[in-house]
Amino acid sequence: MSLALAAIVLLWVATPGIIARRAYLSFPFAKRYSASSVSDEVIWAVLPAVALHSIALSVVQSWDLGYRASFGDLGLLLMGPKTDLETAALFSRVGTNLWPMVVYQAAVCALGAASGWLARGTVVRAAWDRSRPNLRFSNEWFYLLTGRHWGYVQGTDFDFVWLDALVGKGADTMIYSGLFEHYVLSRDGGLEFLCLREVTRIELKPAAAGAPAAAPTLIPGEAFILKYSEVVNLNLTFYKRAAPPVPAAPPPAASTTPPSPSLAPVNRDSASGPRP
Repeated sequence: MSLALAAIVLLWVATPGIIARRAYLSFPFAKRYSASSVSDEVIWAVLPAVALHSIALSVVQSWDLGYRASFGDLGLLLMGPKTDLETAALFSRVGTNLWPMVVYQAAVCALGAASGWLARGTVVRAAWDRSRPNLRFSNEWFYLLTGRHWGYVQGTDFDFVWLDALVGKGADTMIYSGLFEHYVLSRDGGLEFLCLREVTRIELKPAAAGAPAAAPTLIPGEAFILKYSEVVNLNLTFYKRAAPPVPAAPPPAASTTPPSPSLAPVNRDSASGPRP
């Protein structure tokens, strides 16, 4: 019983850290939440939880909120009471303070989610994930398909992504081309599907000598879903829409005012007619 109770207490304590990590690694920046090893998973869950609980406990213990955390009872929950009398007294105190404990845990979990989102936003806005490898998110497809790998910003450096996908082998080889819209990751963090629109298909069948090349075929539909496991390679092109031409200024309207006399001096020597 003591081991099961200790596991529940540890999970209760570590939950805010787990939520903070999930918020930091949420889609589209990452798909896989698990770390490379069990020790890394424990560290990245416990360290944020310790920091969050330290902040929350400093508020609870110093402010008059009508509730105080009992570290003695926490130790008994982790180590296990020695006698049945201690067990009954411990659970009686837990039952008395159950709602304050639930409110405290909910507040710390909300603080964990907010801190994870705030940390992620700070890293992205400051581009630390591009300059510091240890802060780089695990979703490499996010960096490639959005241009972040090269420092591109949509709306500033490009407006849309054109994708060409080579599919099939031999006589069944073809190229699908279209505007990239969305992507779906698999459970292990790899690329599962690509979503395109305004798609054309070009079949690359061997043509007879002198025969014209196959013309692109427009594929109707709102969206075209391409399974990545069938793709041989991809080509990405980032396009910037050309600025609309500036209309030429209209020609000046004809003036109805008679021209004013020239102020240039007249050369009398070259004027026609007899001299005075």
